[in-house]
Amino acid sequence: MKSVFVYRRVGEFDGSKSNGVEQFLAGGLAGISAWLGAYPQDVIKSRVQMDYTYKSAREAARALAQEAKGGNWRVFFRGFAPTILRAFPANAATFVVYEWTVKTLGL
Repeated sequence: MKSVFVYRRVGEFDGSKSNGVEQFLAGGLAGISAWLGAYPQDVIKSRVQMDYTYKSAREAARALAQEAKGGNWRVFFRGFAPTILRAFPANAATFVVYEWTVKTLGL
C-alpha cells in the first residue's frame, strides 16, 4: 500500500522512499482491511468467551447463523464502527513507529 502512495508522488514503486504521511495512511488502511475480513470470526470468538454454554466455536457460529436468518445479518457486525474507528489510528501509529525504528536502526 505504501508503495502505491510513493508511486503517485515519485513515479516508482519504492516503499523505502515513503514519508510519514504515506506510512500513516498505509498503516491505517491496512488496519481497516485486516478487520474487514476478521470481524465476523472475532464476534464468534467473543461469543464463545462470554457465554460458557457454547461448547465450541462451531456451536456459537451456528447460534449466530440462526440469529442472522431472516435478514438480521447485522448480528455479525455489532460493534464494528468503534473497532474500525480504533483500528485506523492504532495501526497507523504502529506502522509509522515500525518504519521509523527500521530506518533508525538501519535494518
